[in-house]
Amino acid sequence: MNHDTDFQGVGIDLTGPQDVESHAHAEHRRLFEKKEATHKRSQQFKKNFHWVSLIGLWFGFLVILAFILVWTWHILMPETRHFVSDVRMDTIEAVILSIIGSSAFTRYAHNMIRKHND
Repeated sequence: MNHDTDFQGVGIDLTGPQDVESHAHAEHRRLFEKKEATHKRSQQFKKNFHWVSLIGLWFGFLVILAFILVWTWHILMPETRHFVSDVRMDTIEAVILSIIGSSAFTRYAHNMIRKHND
């Protein structure tokens, strides 16, 4: 039985113990590089998700701020200076009150859950 020809066609030429070690080292390096590439992809996804969520939060904040500014304008100014219809103002007020109510309820629920878990 010839050990040099047993692996012909497989791409592995084991002619001595150093070749086995170099092959094992190459396999270890390949697995390490694969794991490192997977980690880089995961980190890139997390980074992209972070930026998208950050942009979404800022967009939401700016929309809410615009609603509050329009609502404040319509409360402080006389009717001749209003530029949004009463129906739309009712919608804006409902959105603002919903945001305030849901925020308050979320904070209350979070505190109750925390007290329950402690």
